[in-house]
Amino acid sequence: MKPHLLAAAILALPCWTSTARARDQQGILFGTGEALVHVCDLPPEARAELRQRTQFDLAVGYFYQHFSVFDEEFNFWSWDGKYVLYQGRRYLNVTDEEMVQLLGREKYDSLGKPLAYRVPFASLTAAVLAFTIGVLIYRSSPVRTKRLLKDARYQEALRIYSQNLPNEREANADEKKTAIAAGIAYLQREHHMTAHKAERDFLLILAEFDRVRSYDLRNQAAMHEREGEWERSIEYYEQAAELQKNWNRKDHEFLLTCVRRVRSKQLRAGGE
Repeated sequence: MKPHLLAAAILALPCWTSTARARDQQGILFGTGEALVHVCDLPPEARAELRQRTQFDLAVGYFYQHFSVFDEEFNFWSWDGKYVLYQGRRYLNVTDEEMVQLLGREKYDSLGKPLAYRVPFASLTAAVLAFTIGVLIYRSSPVRTKRLLKDARYQEALRIYSQNLPNEREANADEKKTAIAAGIAYLQREHHMTAHKAERDFLLILAEFDRVRSYDLRNQAAMHEREGEWERSIEYYEQAAELQKNWNRKDHEFLLTCVRRVRSKQLRAGGE
């Protein structure tokens, strides 16, 4: 359709085809609405003729429906997109053939859909958040530890570590250091790991083991504390604290605070 014929069609209409609406549901966290996005200007000749005949300064826009959350601009899903002629928030439906007549085939074929329609911002944000959370979970200490423990290399390193610990009693600090060094040396020697990787991963496994053991011990300590068995409670809290000493200073201090609390209760109970 030529510009003057299209202009005549516009003038024949009693009103515009529609007006882009804001989302239907106001004051709530989600709702549907309509969006109208500028795509390109009309060629100068067509634009001038349409302006002269209709008094409207028309441009090519892209109109679509959308579902948004929290805010109208936070678009979660889009559908029913189409090219229209528009001015301001008002738009006029035109056919593909009419748009080709106005723009030319080459220009029309080069038109792209707005990014907000192809990749809604809220959906992209949700995907990024899901990916980020997934990465954080994947890299979290408990998950990484489980993953490492399935590796035969680290299983053997743990066996070597255990062999270097005393059987009859709890290992002291120097004995633990020697056992750790043996496990790390195995990973470097037999599997050609760098010193950094071998130490980082092996210590992660040991730290998680000690963390779990520490929580078992503090649960037993709390049970004895409730029963008024002060010495047993103190013993378990101290063992739990020792396990966290080299891994988590904040938790270590918390457990020592528990020891002081139980001692205070023990003194009060002795004075009654």
